[in-house]
Amino acid sequence: MNWSKTKSIFIICFFLLDVFLVVELYQRQQTESIGGLVDGQNANVLQNGSVKLQTVLPPTPQDVTFLRGSRVDFSKERADVAALMSNGRGTAKQKISIENNGLLLHSQFESPVTGSVSNVNFQKKLLAMVYQGQDFVLWQSGSGSGTANFVQLFNNRPVFISGRSNIPMLDFTVSNNQVSGYRQSYFSFKQTNRVGIISAETAINNLASANDLPGSEHPQIKVVELGYVNLIGDAGSDPLIFVPAWHIVVKKDTNTSEFFVNAVSGTVQSLN
Repeated sequence: MNWSKTKSIFIICFFLLDVFLVVELYQRQQTESIGGLVDGQNANVLQNGSVKLQTVLPPTPQDVTFLRGSRVDFSKERADVAALMSNGRGTAKQKISIENNGLLLHSQFESPVTGSVSNVNFQKKLLAMVYQGQDFVLWQSGSGSGTANFVQLFNNRPVFISGRSNIPMLDFTVSNNQVSGYRQSYFSFKQTNRVGIISAETAINNLASANDLPGSEHPQIKVVELGYVNLIGDAGSDPLIFVPAWHIVVKKDTNTSEFFVNAVSGTVQSLN
């Protein structure tokens, strides 16, 4: 076998795969487009007072790229996994199984850990018991009945997984303030194509143009941050492609809503 020729073929195949994923990503953006605004087309929803800003708008960074994320094979990280089980990290002993061909870590605590997941100190306590816990942060809006969901960070920016992908990032099982275990994936990220992005203000204006910020419900912007979302792929896809997106949390009269605005195309994206 000519190993040099075989290696070249593999490199070419991976390059073509990246090109295919980026093309498919742009096609998905077009089909999901809502005809949002772009920079320079201000709806002035913040200036005219129809939307209240309860946080500071972050500046528009110039060094943003797409991300390519591959899930870590936990079966190759046995020393770190064994360390999690051996001492319980001072909180709770845990029984860990590695599933889904090494891509999913499933932990069950021998005794539930009691505390409120909304408490920052308790979050730190939980994250001390997981693989590379320092790379995760609580996804407040993503936590539902029976779970507390955390997202992985890349360069201090949250990375959100589409529900269509059926991939748990870091989901703790919770009942009556008792945490009994968790399911975890871990991504290795690489930056790819650099892209220009819209401003946070334009993203908010796009939400208004899509009728997501009706003045009759007195919307208040509570959170605006730049993160990443994946729009294509599923649990069997590797790598996944993530695009920069503005994550915006809005308090209204009757509820609190969460939105993701594609920071490249300006379209409102759904993670469901």
